[in-house]
Amino acid sequence: MLFHYDNASHHTVRLIKKKIEELQWYIFKHPPYSPDLALSDYNLFDLLKFHLGDKRFMTDADAELQIYKWLGQLSNNFSAAGFGKLIKRWDMCIKVNGNYVEK
Repeated sequence: MLFHYDNASHHTVRLIKKKIEELQWYIFKHPPYSPDLALSDYNLFDLLKFHLGDKRFMTDADAELQIYKWLGQLSNNFSAAGFGKLIKRWDMCIKVNGNYVEK
């Protein structure tokens, strides 16, 4: 099982740290924020930007509707494929002690 644990404040509180110690989980040092390694930015938003392209919307509601339509068209394995690619990048980052740069 993989557990994504970064240095966000709610992940660093004493209760969470204690539970992680109890479970005897090893914590890899998290590199500074990098969009190509961030779970929230990795797979989803690049494709969404491509889908929306240079479209202009009259209202926020129009933009939201297009986003919801696009999300509804994604395949069931969309997230799994993205996680697989992201894990490979994380692995590369770990192997080079955080000195990871995507070219």
